[in-house]
Amino acid sequence: MLIDGDPQKNLTDLLRVEVPANQPTLLEVIKGDVSVEDAIYPVPDRENLFLIPADRALNSAQYYLATLANSAAVLRLRLKPVKQHFGLMVIDSPPQKSHICLTALGAADCVIIPAEVAAKGVNSLAETWALLEESRTMEAFRGELIGVLPFRAKWIGNLPTIETRNNIETMRQMVGEVLLPPLLESEIYKKSINYAACPSEIAPEKADLEYPFDILLQRMRKYLQISENTLVEATK
Repeated sequence: MLIDGDPQKNLTDLLRVEVPANQPTLLEVIKGDVSVEDAIYPVPDRENLFLIPADRALNSAQYYLATLANSAAVLRLRLKPVKQHFGLMVIDSPPQKSHICLTALGAADCVIIPAEVAAKGVNSLAETWALLEESRTMEAFRGELIGVLPFRAKWIGNLPTIETRNNIETMRQMVGEVLLPPLLESEIYKKSINYAACPSEIAPEKADLEYPFDILLQRMRKYLQISENTLVEATK
């Protein structure tokens, strides 16, 4: 199951899940207005894949969470009744520090941080890294950071640009061995997003672009102890 925790609702739009007017989304789940089962929708043309969608109204969850003594635990508690029914649950959190981000962290067993290979990406990674450490100290996050995924890495031929090399090295010094192989800046990735397909499905000769995801899946199997078949089917 995928959970769209970003008010921009990019994940909901990508999966082409249309939520009828006045039907529940993640906002109603967080506020406890509906049971979590009522906000789970099947993803079109994807067997065994489900979504708790978001819409712009999710922004108002900030005000609700801000009134609670332990907002970091809210999403974890809301998802608990259905957790055993899914082989894998993935939460797409908003990129900025917010109450929604903190409650997503509180629900997570493992975290993956995407980081753009640019100066602003390095700065954002530093902020997110500090947020994780703060959340650990407060015991709001008790999971594992299993990967930092650099993206939009610029290569010329078989070599990275100087800027790319320097930024990746800065990330490595910050996070160490959890740094994953970078996603190269490529039109194939853009097409993959537009068509909700793997790079190898868009251009079979570019199957090597999936290598960073292969490494990430290996780490997910290690930390979550999910069978290969379950994980592959869940992420197709």
